[in-house]
Amino acid sequence: MEPKGSVINEICSLYDQLSDGERSIADYMMANPFDVASMTTRDIAQESETSAASVSRFARRLGYESFSALRQALLRDEAAYDDRGQLAVISIDAPAAALETVLMVKNRELTDTLSLLDARELVRAVHLLERSVSITFAAVGNTIPVALSASFLLGQLGLRCACAPTTEAMMLDSLSLTPRDVIVFLSKSGHSKRLNKMMDNVIDSETPTIVITNQPSSPLARRATCVARCDARQNAEHGIAVFP
Repeated sequence: MEPKGSVINEICSLYDQLSDGERSIADYMMANPFDVASMTTRDIAQESETSAASVSRFARRLGYESFSALRQALLRDEAAYDDRGQLAVISIDAPAAALETVLMVKNRELTDTLSLLDARELVRAVHLLERSVSITFAAVGNTIPVALSASFLLGQLGLRCACAPTTEAMMLDSLSLTPRDVIVFLSKSGHSKRLNKMMDNVIDSETPTIVITNQPSSPLARRATCVARCDARQNAEHGIAVFP
């Protein structure tokens, strides 16, 4: 089955797991998505210093039946680019255009996330949150601020939420959870050793788990009570060039 999200989103979600050769292809595609839609595997291989066979395998690695299917998907993803097919530029010299570019990109993220979400899993997650005595958030690295923000926003709805400021403190919190609580994991890859250790802890205590990730087949997601898949791109990977 062809991936539901955009090509760029699929590349970003797998990027950390790619080999050096695959990353060369991925880097070229993310930097030149509009051009790739009209190129052959041989053309891309030459530009990325790989081989045509490697480009074809890379397309299948992303979940497409062929490189031709990947090119068709790229043509459908042109909304992230301006009308000339050029990379959108954010510059202080053109603030209105910069704001429009950010709006376009964020709209694309939301559109991709909606296409990736399973409505039944979403409803299941909402029911778990409604019935819980407390909601704990877990994340690592630069995802911790996102977890803190989510905890604050749900708290504004009257739900009892907690999010420690460090992964180490989150680990300790996971040891005191009960089946009446819920823990929400935020992880792009779902391969974090520390988060998977926390998952071990809450499985032992039979605490329901919600995993928000871009990798529903990851070790973390496979053991979750329910999974919400979302877009996981960074600004530099959207085709945005930022200048001071």
